[in-house]
Amino acid sequence: MQARTGPPTQEAAKQLSAEASKAIRATEIILSRAKLDALRDRASEKDMTELLQQAEQIGKECANYIGRTQMMNIVGQLRGLGNSPTMAQISLFRAYVAYQVAKERKLETLQQALKPWFDQMTRQWERVRGAPEQQREEWTRRAFSSFVYFVDSIVAYYTYHAKGGAE
Repeated sequence: MQARTGPPTQEAAKQLSAEASKAIRATEIILSRAKLDALRDRASEKDMTELLQQAEQIGKECANYIGRTQMMNIVGQLRGLGNSPTMAQISLFRAYVAYQVAKERKLETLQQALKPWFDQMTRQWERVRGAPEQQREEWTRRAFSSFVYFVDSIVAYYTYHAKGGAE
């Protein structure tokens, strides 16, 4: 098992945030896919590779300082939103993550990694706000599926590295 270290420096948190922003740019195509299955079939190998590299970096960093219970609490809240949450529910989840960071500063890097996703969903929501309700709901479902896929990838790599995975 890997030795746990203290929370990362603010510099490291900013670097992870910048890396997560790169992942957002690389995955904007993902946010426009109709279904997660279609994403897996149609997204370019380069897009998926970059997204998974970002998830691995974040998961590996989190494995150094976030306990499994803390990680699973956040994932549990995410799962509690269901498959088609409203933008209000997504905003409440973002607030939940911020609350957890206020309690445990070592979660700040995870929050910084998720921030670009939250920001992207908010910007996209603003763009589709005037669309018919069915289109807004479909967009929210697609964007949320991509977000969950990214978080699942982080958790998979977190688990791998927390159990002493290869460097």
